[in-house]
Amino acid sequence: MLGLLCMGCLLWLSVAAAASPSYPAASLAARESGTVVCLVNVDENGKVIEATIRQSSRFPRLDEAALAWVRTLAFVPASNLGQAVPASYVLPVAFSLPPGQ
Repeated sequence: MLGLLCMGCLLWLSVAAAASPSYPAASLAARESGTVVCLVNVDENGKVIEATIRQSSRFPRLDEAALAWVRTLAFVPASNLGQAVPASYVLPVAFSLPPGQ
């Protein structure tokens, strides 16, 4: 479960079997780290229909890796009065260097 912002309120969102995002090898070598904040539009079936960068990490490789990962996610659909509905979420994706890097 992820805690996300949805239309200005905090809610818990279920993501089906999400692996961690891949850390670009070139970013590891260059010691790049940061958080990419993505805006994710999800349809009533839980499929990502659009993902954009709301706030950059300042490193294009990390930004692209975050978007690539977010686009692979499958969400449990949002609902309104028991009916599945499309929703937009703000999803931070953090890239932190491993200890000793």
